[in-house]
Amino acid sequence: MADVSSIAALSTGLSQMQLRAEADVAVLRKAMDAQQAQAAALIESLPDANPVSPASASGSADLTQLLGSLVDVRA
Repeated sequence: MADVSSIAALSTGLSQMQLRAEADVAVLRKAMDAQQAQAAALIESLPDANPVSPASASGSADLTQLLGSLVDVRA
């Protein structure tokens, strides 16, 4: 009789662990969805980049107008 009750307890424990794991995954998915929405909103709020190339800048020696206008985003 002890074997049956220990098997039942083990089964219940495994079911509870599986339920907890599924709940954790659901919470993580919701958090990821929220972060994705926030990142999309942040990207949409950025102004359009209008970089000026040095060749098209007015005056060949005056590159100070380009200072701070270009950002290297390559990883």
